[in-house]
Order: sequence, then C-alpha cells, then structure tokens
Amino acid sequence: MSSQIDSESDSRKSSIVSSSVSIRSTKLDKLEMTVQELKKTVDQRKHEAESLAMELDHMERTVQEFNNKDSISTTPQGVKPKEDKEKDTLVFHGIEKDVMEEEVGEDPEVNKNFLEHNIKRLLRTVWGVETDGTFTHVYRWTSGPKVRGLDPIVVVFAEKKDKDQVWLKIRDSNTNTDLAVTQDSSIRRVGYKPNSTVAKAGLRGRSPVKPIGKPTLPSSKDKKPVRKTVSPTKARRPSKSVQRKDVSPEKKMRNEVPVRDESIKTGSTKPKAENEEKDEHSVYGSLDPDYTLLIHGIESDWIEEEMADDDDFRKDVLEQKVKKIIQEIGITKKIVFKDLYRWVEGPPHLDVPPVLMHFKDKKDRLEVYSVCKEGLKKTGLVITEDSRSRLAGKKPKEVSTKLNFNSFLEHYKSYPTAQLLYNKMVRLL
Repeated sequence: MSSQIDSESDSRKSSIVSSSVSIRSTKLDKLEMTVQELKKTVDQRKHEAESLAMELDHMERTVQEFNNKDSISTTPQGVKPKEDKEKDTLVFHGIEKDVMEEEVGEDPEVNKNFLEHNIKRLLRTVWGVETDGTFTHVYRWTSGPKVRGLDPIVVVFAEKKDKDQVWLKIRDSNTNTDLAVTQDSSIRRVGYKPNSTVAKAGLRGRSPVKPIGKPTLPSSKDKKPVRKTVSPTKARRPSKSVQRKDVSPEKKMRNEVPVRDESIKTGSTKPKAENEEKDEHSVYGSLDPDYTLLIHGIESDWIEEEMADDDDFRKDVLEQKVKKIIQEIGITKKIVFKDLYRWVEGPPHLDVPPVLMHFKDKKDRLEVYSVCKEGLKKTGLVITEDSRSRLAGKKPKEVSTKLNFNSFLEHYKSYPTAQLLYNKMVRLL
C-alpha cells in the first residue's frame, strides 16, 4: 500500500516538474521571439538612420556645390566675398508645399504670409526655436538647389542678429529631421536672375561690393609749387562750396534723415513690436487705414436688401446689427460710426460680402479690432483690417475662391491663426 502511495506521489512530482519545464520552455520561446523581433527592429532603425545620413550628406553636398558655384558666378572679379559679415539669410531645404500655398499660386505677396507662418511653425515644432524677428522677404527660390524635387525657401531677416540667434539654435540642435538649413547672403542673389514670380517678391537689389582703391596722387615731378598767402590779420574765408550756415539741431537732423528704406539696417533701439507694426502698416503705402475695419459674415436680411438704395436707412440697419454683435462680446461704450455699408467686391464669408465700418474716432477702431480678433470666435464671424484696393478705390485682386476664412480655419485648426493669416490676405487684396 505504501509503495503504491509513493509511486503516485512520484508520478505527481514528475508531472509537476514536466509541466513547470514546459511552461518555462514556452516562456523562453516567447522571449527568444521577442528578442528576434527587437533585433529586426534595431536593424531596421539602423538602416533608416544610415539612409537618412546618406540623404543628408547628399543634400549638404548638393547645397554646398550650388553655393560654391553661385559664389564664383556672383562675386565681382578681384573681390573676395564677405560672406560671414553679410549672411542675413537662411535657406530651408526639403519643405513640401501645403494646400494653402498651392492655392495661392503665383501671388508673391499673399504667398509670403503662408510661407512665413510655415517657417515659424517649423522652427518651433522641429527645432524648438521661437523668434520675434521680422522677415523682410520669404519666397520659393525656383532656381535654387532642389532637394527631393522641392524648391528651397529663402528667408531674409530684417536684422542680422535675429538670423544669427536662429541659426545658432538650429546648428546646436540635435533634432533628427530630413530638412536642411543653410546660411546665405541676400547680396549674393544680385547675380541670380529670378523668374517673374520671384522677381516680384525678390530681394531689393544691392550693388556688388566694389574695391575702393587709393586715390592716385601726382608724382613729385608733376607737383607744382603753391604759394600760401594767408593774411596775418584776417583768416581765410571758406569757399562757397564748403561754406555752411549754422542750422538748428532739429533742422540738421531733418536734413540728414533719408527716406525710409526697409533694406537699410538703422540699428534702431525701438521695441520689435513697434518696428513690426510699422512693417505691417507699410503694405498700405500712403493710404490711411486707421479709421476703417471690415467685419465678415454678417447676415443680410430682406429689409437691408429692399432698402439698399437708401444710404441713411441702410446705415441705420447695419449699425444696429454691428452694435448688437460687439455688445454681445463685451464692448459697452458708445461707438460712433461715420458710415457703414456692404463692400460688394470684397471677399465673401458665409455667402455675404463684408461690412465696411468707418469709425469717427481712431481709438474706437483700435478697441473694436482688439476685442473682436478673438471675441468673434463663437459667432462664426471674423474681423479684418481694411483692404488697400478698397481704400484706393480700385478693384481687388483676384484670388482663389478656396482661400476663404472657413478654409483657413479648417486648415490651421486655430481661430487666432486663421484670423491672423486671413487678415493679412484681405489687406493685400
């Protein structure tokens, strides 16, 4: 009996051991499979890294060869290029076109807004670089070195120090990306003949740097003796060509200040925000946009349409609509309008043309614009600054009907971003 019990116990122990061994064997098999999969993943990642490194090397060699060739062809004979001091430009290689850029087509002014936004977004998301620097020009360089068949994007900074800060951060970044950034100089683009599209958006021409030779002095043989006759009692009076009357400091400053030119770096110590505001204002030229705004999407009703020929009645109807809208978003002060009407040639939003608001007070205009930029988000409406063509009494330029505020909102997924870029486009119409 005891032997039978012992044999049963041994068989149980044996089955437990064998089952334990089986379980461990299964676990080992799974671990080995996991290890094999990890090895394959590592090998695949190594292969991808090697491919990216080869592509980056090829990209850098392509850009370097192009830059060397460009440097030789655009440098005046006998002049050594001063690239280190003149590099105010970054060139971004390998950036694909997005939907908005495709829709703009060949309008360099409107296209600049989308390219500038995309560049600043890539700087922030890819390299972690934030910049408040002003871009003088942003455009696709159609004759530049192509990477994956894509034209590079040229970004010219208004201030070289801003470019230097961005460049140092990109250079020191360990970001793994298939994009490449190189430095360049706007002065080198003088020798490059852009096509009609880029020519409109291209850099202001600067004359090539020319060597300044020493003045040719006459030899001792050619020199003629000159008698100096200075009166002992009366000093010589300067000739009319060099004589200057004393002028007040204010008049002297007014006479010495040249016409404002964006291509000249003045080294101004004014805050960047103020300089950027002036740059943004420059799109209007001599036109005055300080008293008008456009509000897009206000529904037109039968009363407004029936009384469209009566200017006073039309103004009263639109004024009630506008005041109701701005009161609902928190503007309670009394706003006085000189005029309100539909700009029928303006860009439609929600199938209606925008309403032109002409303010009596410039401060009211600033307050309304400041509050409405984001305050209209829940209403579906949008506010923009005035169009330069409307201010000049001209027909606005034609743009794709797909470039409407809803398409901006759908593409950028952000109301403030869509409003900002839509505002820039409307101003240029």
